Amino acid sequence: MSVFAAKADGMAIKNDALRDAFALDGTRCFLLKRAGQTKAFSLIGSELTSGFLVQFDENRSESGLFQYASSQAFEDTWAQSTHVAYGVPDDDDLIEVFEFVEGEKDTINPDGFSPFWSGRIRKVENERYEVT
Repeated sequence: MSVFAAKADGMAIKNDALRDAFALDGTRCFLLKRAGQTKAFSLIGSELTSGFLVQFDENRSESGLFQYASSQAFEDTWAQSTHVAYGVPDDDDLIEVFEFVEGEKDTINPDGFSPFWSGRIRKVENERYEVT
């Protein structure tokens, strides 16, 4: 295993431990692509179940940082994603959606100094959305 892969896998374990300690039970995370300016979002890849961490600023409704540590091929999934669905779905299976801030999402693969794909996110309106 390469040094970078080992580092990415170790950081994924760290992210999982932090999320398990601080996130609410039932928290889910998906990378999404928005269909134009509509309220429709489509899932890119499968649900993220490990390696991700969302750190919110003081006001959760404004912005935060999304990080994903992966030693796997992830470039296409990352490039296609425009939004992140994150949180605990409500009874109607609706979830909060955050958009990547333009110009603040990694555009090149992580290197040996940082195993994270990172992007600043901000909340999309004050409502929940269905993810299909």
